[in-house]
Amino acid sequence: MERIHEVYNLIKYGAYKKKPLHMTLWAGLPEKDTALIKKFAEEPSNFDGDNFRINAYKRGPLSKLQLGDHTIYTIGSLTGAAARSVIKQINKFSRVLQIMGSSKSYTIYWFLSPVERKFPSHGEPVLAKHINGGYCHACKPETIVIYRAEDAVRVLIHELMHAACLDDHSKPIPVVEAETEAWAELFYSMLMANEYGLSPGDAWNIQSSWSARQNIRLQKDHSVKGPSDYAWRYTVGKEGVWRRWNMPVAPPSNYSGNSLSLGAPENFFEKSSAKN
Repeated sequence: MERIHEVYNLIKYGAYKKKPLHMTLWAGLPEKDTALIKKFAEEPSNFDGDNFRINAYKRGPLSKLQLGDHTIYTIGSLTGAAARSVIKQINKFSRVLQIMGSSKSYTIYWFLSPVERKFPSHGEPVLAKHINGGYCHACKPETIVIYRAEDAVRVLIHELMHAACLDDHSKPIPVVEAETEAWAELFYSMLMANEYGLSPGDAWNIQSSWSARQNIRLQKDHSVKGPSDYAWRYTVGKEGVWRRWNMPVAPPSNYSGNSLSLGAPENFFEKSSAKN
């Protein structure tokens, strides 16, 4: 549990005990900004094969948010509860960037695709379109792309680690991704602990039980076993990293839905807080 408490305290004293980053919003963008957004909407990507970015770009509108030294472009629009969720996630972006973005200026392109991660049909392989939500160019802090509205905070954490050049490139890509995702979900759950006043252990149990349930289904129904299976790097491989770190993994959640979101839903943490 030592690693869990260290990350919890890093977030508590690095963000929640400090004032949030100064926020400035622009609705109308100059041509140089719209050209950048168009470039990232159209660039080829092995992750976004279903054109989530282009579809969000076509819907518009485009806006720019400055969080301290960092820039976030939002592309596309949502309504109702989905729009309210975006606002809540932006506030957490600020907390994440306070801790992880202190030495660099990051630029984030957030395409608000409403398409959620779902398990494919029984027996089908789990591909990027089912599980991925972002990418960046390694060691380039100005190239972070998030292309789903769902689970964007966890995706931001994951991509910030790549953009900050924290990867060990001597290791195979599936291993690097498994380690990055292991850190991202630990950081995400401790962010939720601070946000909702949960103990580190309670928040970690929510996240690890969510992942454990997914991993059992992935192994049983989709034959995700090792690094040669694409989804392994974000799921089963990640759990292996936690166990190598001697971190506890809670029994599988009894959730029966079809979500393949890697971060446990925020309302799980919120509901747990209300019970305490």
